[in-house]
Amino acid sequence: NNDFENYAVNSIPTCWDNSASTSTSLATYPQYIFGVYQSGDNKMLRAHNYSAQSGTLLINTPSIALPEGIAYELSFDYSHTANCGDMTVKISVNGGDFVALDPTYPKNSTGTSYSAPDAFEEVVISLAQYAGDTIMIQFFANGNYGNGAIFVDNVSVHKAPSCVKPTGLTISEIAVDGAKATWNTVENGAWLYAVALATAEMPAEFTATTDTFAVVSELLDNSDYIFYLRKDCGEEGMSEIISAPFHTKMGPATAPYADDFEDTSRS
Repeated sequence: NNDFENYAVNSIPTCWDNSASTSTSLATYPQYIFGVYQSGDNKMLRAHNYSAQSGTLLINTPSIALPEGIAYELSFDYSHTANCGDMTVKISVNGGDFVALDPTYPKNSTGTSYSAPDAFEEVVISLAQYAGDTIMIQFFANGNYGNGAIFVDNVSVHKAPSCVKPTGLTISEIAVDGAKATWNTVENGAWLYAVALATAEMPAEFTATTDTFAVVSELLDNSDYIFYLRKDCGEEGMSEIISAPFHTKMGPATAPYADDFEDTSRS
């Protein structure tokens, strides 16, 4: 596990290696190629697309020996604000060449900030097929001397839970009284979801579905809500619950309507 909190800013984490990068900045500013960076109180890896200049931007984890007969998984958080191509995660098995793991990870921000990540997105990748092997993970991108950065945090290789939680929970099509939630398919099965006001406790009862989306309705306008989701693995139990907040749109005012704009506290 590595959350990078114990490393100095502008350093390369112990036993990590970015020396295979081809960016011309490598010799002078190696920290711009997936070096330790701090935003607020949080440390992470950052590939600074502009300062790293053109070329491959990559960093390898230490070698990790996976025990035989036990399924492990890789998880990490990423925020991609750079005007460059997708980030790719690659794996080397028993000292072999690096091979890309699908899918790739595109820009997931509307901005191009190099100094602060947008909301991080969690990624979980099964490593079950590599049980008994020694692996190395590589984070890879092609820098193009453009704006933005790629941020990576909370890299972990750990024993996979018997019931894997869903990932990629996204809220869209937000309306006055409803919204649509979508999530990634970890594996076929059933999911349980619920929605509640942000000021209320998580509901005790969830709704079951075999789809990877849910449409919720009959919500209050201009209100904060939380959508809750977990996987139902049958005899293997339930996954960890994940959640996503959202805010419903404001409904129409009722006539007669007036505003003298004296209350400047409203936004």
